[in-house]
Amino acid sequence: MTDREKMLDKIRALLSKTTEAGCTDGEELAALDKARALMDAYEVTEADLQLVKDEGALLRKEPQGTRDPHGIKSGMAMAVAKFTDCRAWRQRRSEGGGLVFCGLPADARFATWLLDHLTFFVHAELANYLMRNVAVGMTRRRAINGFVLGATTRISARLIELCKSAAAAPANNRVLVVA
Repeated sequence: MTDREKMLDKIRALLSKTTEAGCTDGEELAALDKARALMDAYEVTEADLQLVKDEGALLRKEPQGTRDPHGIKSGMAMAVAKFTDCRAWRQRRSEGGGLVFCGLPADARFATWLLDHLTFFVHAELANYLMRNVAVGMTRRRAINGFVLGATTRISARLIELCKSAAAAPANNRVLVVA
């Protein structure tokens, strides 16, 4: 849990101290004052508090029978999960064997969308690569594996780079910075 999430939980706990919950009027007002002070200090809006309260974790699973013959999705799944603030894992074969993303609903949907589109892109570029006969003198399987490994590794590295640059950004998401 990040520091911001801890702060949001603390503010929510302070706001939950009401007379209906068994607090006195003085305790309720003191908790409200403290919550407002923290919201001002950490630039927390009502929307920030509502967003996490309303949304719960969601599991997005690949449909049964989804194939990944060249390991393209497997090669990029962890980087896509990190980029979209999700967790990813592969199910057991008895459960279908597909990838699963776990995160907030919007993040999990974006993770599956991004992975599907990156996979489509790598498939299209693999077809172009094989059509140009660049792989003269090596077996077809070796050419495919080499291309897929290179493409997925580079895409994953770029996604991780983007995560690092986003983490280096100031905590206040409303600040304008020169890129």
